[in-house]
Amino acid sequence: MRTRLLARLPGSTTFRWLIAAAILFPLAVLAIAGFLSRQEALRAAERNVAQKIDILHEHAAKLFETQQLVLWQVDALIRGMSWEEIAASQALHGELVRTADALDQADAIWLSDADGTVRAGSHSFPLAPFSIVDRDYWQALRESGVGPYISRAYPGRVTSRFRFNVAVRRTSPGGEGFDGVLVVSVAPKYLEDFYSRVSDEAGFIVGLVRDDGHMIVRYPSLGGAPPVLTQQNPVVAAVASGADRGLYWARSELEGVLKLYGWRRVSGFPVSVIFALPESTVLAPWREAMVRNAWVAAASIAVLIAVILGVYKLRRLELEVLADRFQTVQQLSLDSFALLTAVRGRDGRIVDFVWDYANPVALRIFGAEETGLKGRRLLEQLPATAAGPGGLLERYAQVVETGEPHDIEVSFSGDGIPGWFRNSAIRFGDGVAIQCSDVTERRQVQEGLRAALAERDRLLEQKELLIKEVNHRVKNSLQLVSGMLSLDALSAADPAVRRRMEEAVGRVRAIAAVHERLYRSDDVQKVEVGVFLRELCGHLARQLGLPAQNLVVDADDTTVLTDRAPPLALLTNELVTNALKHGRAERGEMRVEITFRRSEAHFRLEVRDYGPGLPPGFDPSQTKGLGMRIAQGLAAQVGGRVAFEAANPGTRAIIIGVVEELTASQAA
Repeated sequence: MRTRLLARLPGSTTFRWLIAAAILFPLAVLAIAGFLSRQEALRAAERNVAQKIDILHEHAAKLFETQQLVLWQVDALIRGMSWEEIAASQALHGELVRTADALDQADAIWLSDADGTVRAGSHSFPLAPFSIVDRDYWQALRESGVGPYISRAYPGRVTSRFRFNVAVRRTSPGGEGFDGVLVVSVAPKYLEDFYSRVSDEAGFIVGLVRDDGHMIVRYPSLGGAPPVLTQQNPVVAAVASGADRGLYWARSELEGVLKLYGWRRVSGFPVSVIFALPESTVLAPWREAMVRNAWVAAASIAVLIAVILGVYKLRRLELEVLADRFQTVQQLSLDSFALLTAVRGRDGRIVDFVWDYANPVALRIFGAEETGLKGRRLLEQLPATAAGPGGLLERYAQVVETGEPHDIEVSFSGDGIPGWFRNSAIRFGDGVAIQCSDVTERRQVQEGLRAALAERDRLLEQKELLIKEVNHRVKNSLQLVSGMLSLDALSAADPAVRRRMEEAVGRVRAIAAVHERLYRSDDVQKVEVGVFLRELCGHLARQLGLPAQNLVVDADDTTVLTDRAPPLALLTNELVTNALKHGRAERGEMRVEITFRRSEAHFRLEVRDYGPGLPPGFDPSQTKGLGMRIAQGLAAQVGGRVAFEAANPGTRAIIIGVVEELTASQAA
């Protein structure tokens, strides 16, 4: 039995699968959570870059709009002046200085004539002229009046720092032709200071790039001239296609690092702002979270493996303790217990069972205390009881195949084992666990009890027949008395005597009706009220020569005990007789209604007539008539009293009494 129980532990393959699941499940959860959180980190980075681009775009738009306004102001200031007057005007120089100093983003303001010679500026006065004919903005504005023009980044003539210029044509005196350019140099430090505050994320890049790919500002600076983007660059290509903003992932053309780029073209100017974050910065928080989650997953795996090992060991210990307890219980058990394993044929059907275990009681019952039962076949040990249709082999096979338990009382007398046994079987693996209890004494007691009950039923039947016979004879005797009283009443000369004797006949017949109902009924202990009252009123109608419909009975379909029937019959007789005597209507019609209702513990009997009603001051307790005294006495017997009330028309007599039920001893 210990081996069978320990076999219920998970096998090595199952155990390995549990360990694998303990490892793979946390890793799968980690991978899924990592993938989802990485996607969220990328979406958050895109939102962040888009927000930064909006800030940079607004700043750049204000920067270029301001430079444009400054140049328009200077153009208006020198309108009508010749270049000689411009070069010689110290007041103009002072105005240029004040304008440049008022703007943090303006490094210097230059005024160049149509020959490309700078004639005035905000740096010094008088200014030593120098040529800017090699600058792209001078060349572009000489050929076309479109502006403002944003130049490439050039090293300064005073300092070597790269900067870019914003330039416009000077309005010529006649409004036609080329008459020089007005230039504002943007201060590099102003842009560097602003861009350094845009973000605190590692490796971020901010840039201003012209539509042709020339970058005019890059922060942080790489040193030297800002780079030029190729025509295949996503920003340059997108601007060429007409787009004005976007987000994309790409490897940097300069560093070869994968970055998230965002860009937006500045409205009204041929330049775009760029903001970029390296992938390492974008995913840094995610990687830190993944490291923490990986440690949690590793701890979870270790805990799960420890739990599985602990549960396995605890389960093994429980099964060993269970096996020891089972062995002890079976050694002390008073019932037979055995385990049988199914033996299957080639087609898979069960053809026999083999004994695996049997406790001492089973060995004793089946006569195998010396040889034992382990390894023996069921058909070999119990050939008569197990074989054939409905035998134990068929029943046990059905338990194994369906899982439905088997529980019958069986005799092994065909196999030489005396007595009766309760044989119970349940499925246990590919076999059955069976228990046999000796029920021989109980069956003998049951047989004796069945015989005693049969004898009791026979005696009760005789008793009921005897009671019915008594009721029949009493009824016949009462009818004889009634007939004799009727004859005496007919021969009585005194009308009062005749009336009294007729009333006595009615009372005797009422009692006779009860006994007639009892001997006709199947139950001598109860009387059906509705049937009984209709029969009684039918007798009264015939006795008084009235049509049956003059006495109307409305009664619940209920019963009362036999001892309640006689007083109830006499009460009904007295009240109906009284109603017939005094309750005739003014037109001579006679109608009496008898109603019976029953609740849980009480009944209500009403007798109503349609006569002239009660006389003034009528008090039933003061009435000295025999009929009324009999009615009051009978009402007391059923736990009630008689009351009268006006029915308008007629009178209603009411009796409310107590219903008694059979006790257990009476029912027996």
